[in-house]
Amino acid sequence: MEQRNLTRYFIFTYLLFWLLLGVTGYLISVDVPELIQTIMKNVCAWTPTFVLLLMFRKLYPNISLRDYFKYNFSGKTKSRYFVVVLLLQSAIFVGAVLAYFALNEIRLKSISWPRGTIPVGLIVLWLP
Repeated sequence: MEQRNLTRYFIFTYLLFWLLLGVTGYLISVDVPELIQTIMKNVCAWTPTFVLLLMFRKLYPNISLRDYFKYNFSGKTKSRYFVVVLLLQSAIFVGAVLAYFALNEIRLKSISWPRGTIPVGLIVLWLP
């Protein structure tokens, strides 16, 4: 990958991110529906991926996107990596739920465990 193209990638990523973030902020300020706000927030989060796909030919001129994925994801991954990632994501999720409870002064005893855990967790994940 050429240094010049990598620099362009970073510049375009930041420019597009800030542009989309500005549009998202504007949409929030004019009270568009929450669904649109959430979609725009997710689009902002995926900006680096969008720029990579748009610039793929410049960044990797000698390989197709399909071949790139085959080459980078063809090896076998050890199952322990998946377990570690799953445990890490679970710990982050539990931490986020507990932080939500603490910030909103919700007592853990007021939630019926485990039946109430999943709905509360989903609400925490979907909060804007």
